[in-house]
This record gives sequence, structure tokens and C-alpha cells, in this order.
Amino acid sequence: CIERKYLVLNQCNYVVLDEADRMIDMGFEPQVVAVLDAMPNSNIRPEDETREEADLVYRQTFMFSATMPAAVEKISLKYFRRPVHVQIGEVGTPIDKIEQRVQWVGSENQKKVLMMQLLGQSDPPIVIFCNQREKVEK
Repeated sequence: CIERKYLVLNQCNYVVLDEADRMIDMGFEPQVVAVLDAMPNSNIRPEDETREEADLVYRQTFMFSATMPAAVEKISLKYFRRPVHVQIGEVGTPIDKIEQRVQWVGSENQKKVLMMQLLGQSDPPIVIFCNQREKVEK
């Protein structure tokens, strides 16, 4: 799309890379780099803040990653002007306030019944992870 000019990024002001580590693990590093390379330089905030233009919207780039493997760190150092690394908790240490459970179910019906039971037993907030968007929306 980018090479054929179907996707033009010259008016893109926000770039969000969510699950960056997973994208790299799944082999999408060349595509991530291609998109970042295709981003225009015309709306990057200047290093010298006194040279900022009041009416220009500067591009902001966000990258979220559960882990920080070398490939993700390399991308952040190459494409981010002043990267900020926010770490929640300690690497490899589970947080005491979070309970993690895995429960295997045999059918879609059993899964729905278990989901309703779990939602009824716990107070919000509750996060339930699924590997397919269609399953979440059901």
C-alpha cells in the first residue's frame, strides 16, 4: 500500500504501535520499520523548543510493549526523538494485587457459562484476554 501510494502518510500526526514486542516476535519488523520510514519528517517537533511553530501540529509516536527485547529498543532509539520508558512493576515479578488463573474448557457453551460466572463473582475492573476479536464481541 505504501509503495503503491494507496496509503499516504503526510497528514498523519499520531503513530501508535501497540503490542510492539508481539509484532516483532511474529516477524512483522520489516513492515513496522517500513511504516515508520514512510512517515514524513515535516511534522517532527524540533530539538530546539524555541523553534516550535504555534500553529503546527507535531507528530507524536507511541509504542506499547509488555517486554523490551533488543529489536523493540532498537526501533525506539532510531525513530523516537526523546523516548520515555515507563515501567510498571518489576520485570519478571508478578504484582501481588493481580490474580491470574487459567481454566481450560471444552466447548463454546462451557466457555460462555464460565465467563458469566467469573464476571458475576468479581468486582470491576476485570480484564479478560481473548486471542480473536470476534470472540470478545460475542
